[in-house]
Amino acid sequence: MYLIIGALLGLVAGGVVVFVLLNTALKSKRNQIIKEAELEAENIKKDKMLQAKERFLKLKEEHEDAVKEREKRVQSLEDKAKS
Repeated sequence: MYLIIGALLGLVAGGVVVFVLLNTALKSKRNQIIKEAELEAENIKKDKMLQAKERFLKLKEEHEDAVKEREKRVQSLEDKAKS
């Protein structure tokens, strides 16, 4: 009788130990995955911000070129009107 109770207590204790060890290992793995994901997200964010800045500068340059061209045409028309 004591043998059966001892065996059951041993199984329960072993189960608890395995559960705690697996839970600890899974927490560690989960934290590692989360850290890697956060790092990757930060890198993607930086990359997208850089792309946005480059796009903004390109659009700004195109706009400035269009404004200069328009000013040249206006100046040309003013010169024709004066002469």
